[in-house]
Amino acid sequence: MNNLHDLQELDNEDVKPEREAATKRSTWVSVAVNIGLTISQVAAGLISGSQGLIADGVHSLSDLVADFVVLLAVHHSQKAPDDDHHYGHQRYENAASLVLGVA
Repeated sequence: MNNLHDLQELDNEDVKPEREAATKRSTWVSVAVNIGLTISQVAAGLISGSQGLIADGVHSLSDLVADFVVLLAVHHSQKAPDDDHHYGHQRYENAASLVLGVA
């Protein structure tokens, strides 16, 4: 029964701001880590002449792009319902998942 209660809390309006804040906080940490990884890997690759490190740095850069897609989706999904979106904008998160899954 406790699991059912946890599922009901996900739909609770009071939990949404906490969920949004946690998502943004963890994504910004990921942004910082990916920036650090990109810079350090590309720099080490250039210094050592390692194409593998440079390629890994570019991969970390692509992860950074994914982080910004997540931030954009979280921001837009929190908008209130309007005339065109009677149930809100939560589908932005699903669309971002689709984009990130294809990329």
